[in-house]
Amino acid sequence: MSVAQGSARREHPARRRPRGRSQRGAGTVLVLLVVMVVLTALLGVGVLATGHTARRQAAAAADLAALAAARRLASGEVDPCAEAERIARANGAALCECVVDGLEVEVQVRVATASGMPWLPDQDRRARAGPPRADGVPNTDGLPRMNEPPGLDGVA
Repeated sequence: MSVAQGSARREHPARRRPRGRSQRGAGTVLVLLVVMVVLTALLGVGVLATGHTARRQAAAAADLAALAAARRLASGEVDPCAEAERIARANGAALCECVVDGLEVEVQVRVATASGMPWLPDQDRRARAGPPRADGVPNTDGLPRMNEPPGLDGVA
């Protein structure tokens, strides 16, 4: 009997790899991956919601500031832009521009996005208010005028 035939190599029981355990821990990795994807998606939705909220706030502040300034202008006040600035500030916006043209007032306001992300821009919005135009000149600048139905710019 030769030595090679008689001595079968046996592994120590602790060194054997049990079958079916090569995937051990894979479920944990998958769960962590799914959690990371969900958190990233929620962060993206939060950033978009912050931008949308700032945009809506800027639009509302611009509309209210323009209407308040036009009302003050119609009542004979000398500086309607001071009222526009007060209303814009009360609505969380900064007045960037206020132009009085006859009985119309056009304002531009800016709202800073509150996300703490510098790459998300501030929101600027414009609004115009005043009495309806009686001269028949069509609205060619794309901004709706007071008492003018939306979508009918320049239509007689």
